Amino acid sequence: MNPDTNLPRLLRRRQTSSDTSKRRQSQVYSFVYPNRTIHNIETPDCNFRRFSPDGNYLVAFTRNLSGLQVYRVQRASTSSAGTGDKSKGFSEFFRLAWARDYVGVGESLHREVCLVTDNGYLILARLRRTGIASTFNNSGQQASRAVYPNTLSCVNAVEDMTLLVVELGTGNIVDTREYPNDIIYLGGHNGLSLYQDRLCVVSLKYQCVRLMKIDTGRLVDIQEIGWYTRQDDGIYEEELRIRELRCQRKRRAETARLAELSPAAKRQRRLEAALMLASTAADAEPGALGSREQTPFIFPFSPSVQTLLGHPPSGTISPSMATAPLQATAVSAETMDAARRISVLHLQTLQRFPPHYRMMVTRTMQQGRGEADGSLASLEPSLAIAPLSGLKQRLLATLFLRARESVAGTQHFYRTYQLYEWLVVWRVQFLTSSTLLMRFVPVQTAISRSHTQHNLSANLANSFSLLAEYDIETTRFGNIWDTSDLALAQEVETRMDMFRAPMVGVSPSLANDVYLREAFMASQAGIRQTRSGGPVQAARKAAALLPVAPQTLQTSPYLDPVVFKCSTRMRQGIERFRVTQSAPIKFYDRATGALRFVLAPGNDGDGLAVGDDAGQQKSGAHYLFHPTLPLVLSTQHELSSIAVPVSNIHYWDPND
Repeated sequence: MNPDTNLPRLLRRRQTSSDTSKRRQSQVYSFVYPNRTIHNIETPDCNFRRFSPDGNYLVAFTRNLSGLQVYRVQRASTSSAGTGDKSKGFSEFFRLAWARDYVGVGESLHREVCLVTDNGYLILARLRRTGIASTFNNSGQQASRAVYPNTLSCVNAVEDMTLLVVELGTGNIVDTREYPNDIIYLGGHNGLSLYQDRLCVVSLKYQCVRLMKIDTGRLVDIQEIGWYTRQDDGIYEEELRIRELRCQRKRRAETARLAELSPAAKRQRRLEAALMLASTAADAEPGALGSREQTPFIFPFSPSVQTLLGHPPSGTISPSMATAPLQATAVSAETMDAARRISVLHLQTLQRFPPHYRMMVTRTMQQGRGEADGSLASLEPSLAIAPLSGLKQRLLATLFLRARESVAGTQHFYRTYQLYEWLVVWRVQFLTSSTLLMRFVPVQTAISRSHTQHNLSANLANSFSLLAEYDIETTRFGNIWDTSDLALAQEVETRMDMFRAPMVGVSPSLANDVYLREAFMASQAGIRQTRSGGPVQAARKAAALLPVAPQTLQTSPYLDPVVFKCSTRMRQGIERFRVTQSAPIKFYDRATGALRFVLAPGNDGDGLAVGDDAGQQKSGAHYLFHPTLPLVLSTQHELSSIAVPVSNIHYWDPND
């Protein structure tokens, strides 16, 4: 007899064998599964959100999103649950641990934000209309609101967000962090990332990534990556600002002292300064110039240079201006027209310029680009006139260093430079405690209002974006992929375990599950063969999975394709906490092909099929699977009415 189809022999082999693989551990669930259902039980007035990763607690939001109700899981099977007393069915499995409100007047909790840390803390989000003072007692601090030049002005916050750190066992608020007048995408945890005790918050408005550490429940600021890339960049910039102020005061004092001199003395001092600088340059490079070649010099405050410095940004300085002879008069109209013509030079000619001058010319060319980029510049002026942030400078520098390895790559970089420069940070994910995976998208995609979970993949598949690995310690980018790169689809297929790290419990993925990989390859093949598809669209569809939001997939051995076979569409909806069809879900044993159990939330009894009129009702079901126990909580919602949702408990009955 095959031990995989006999429970006693399977348990005996599991006890004596040293095999601790995932396959061996999950085989026992093919014999222990929810085979009984209590329909239409009386549940508290709340919306069940999720089980904790350890399976000890069930977290639920109140109907009005004012607080939480947390229940402790008592058991996965009971002998008295099937007696017909539906009022006591819920209390047989769950016991109320605590219930508490966390909002004041004009406030509410975000219905989708519910993260659980490894050390037993809940992370929630409280929303408040902008301009309304909070009536709830806040014990935390307000996040820094330093406005840098890269702040997006095209988006305005409607609600102020506050992060709450709540102790899971007691419900006490340990710490809070306020983010007023900020844009953070909370739907599907897109603007958050959690890795062990590290928390990442992505600010779209301020274009920064805030890194924090949850130390005994307290939010400790680690670093803010955006305008700065290192922790001491702000201190260094402040030191330079102080030096500049001292230099300015010294110059003003020198100017005031020179103003008292006679015109002849002023001319003498100006001539002495010019001769001194010329002799210094000749001594520094004695063989740089020929003996007959004179070193040109332009006094920094001469009328010609002042005219050039005061010229509007529609043109640029000529590359030969630094070696041109000194002009005593102002710049003529012909010179100004020549400067304007440089602003429309072909990008290939920029390769002959020095690197620092190349960046200057490219920056100036954006001002006179014309109607093609006028709409984007008017939408977000900071992308066209503001200096580059430290994070974006690192990105562009990495792209340039890789592009200059070949002539074709360099030409492509200059042709598409503005496209890369106008990308903004949208989503970030922890890969390790010191590595981030960032997605850069155009500003139109970032501020779009269609970022719902239903059409998010479709929007990303039709837009240009970059995925980049960023090292926090070295402040350098590693791998950078265009979302249309075919190599990225291969990375998703082979390295999905790394992108989903850390994984909790039984977590099948494309890299460790052959059935999910076959479904993924079939989906990719279907996209390639469609008329509007192709390899590029297939790669972008695969890249839409990244970055992976934290704790958006519920894990259960009954959702493992290696153990049980069920509808792929239904399983994907259940894994993502979505409302699926209320039709019964059949689970087949993968090894034998036998029908093991059926989840039918629309029945009034323990039958395995729904009524004839049940399929005509517009209703959906929401399933919560326990991480390890054979326990499932389902809720049926009538989408066409305001009826109270119907809850059911599916459990394991050893006597059945």
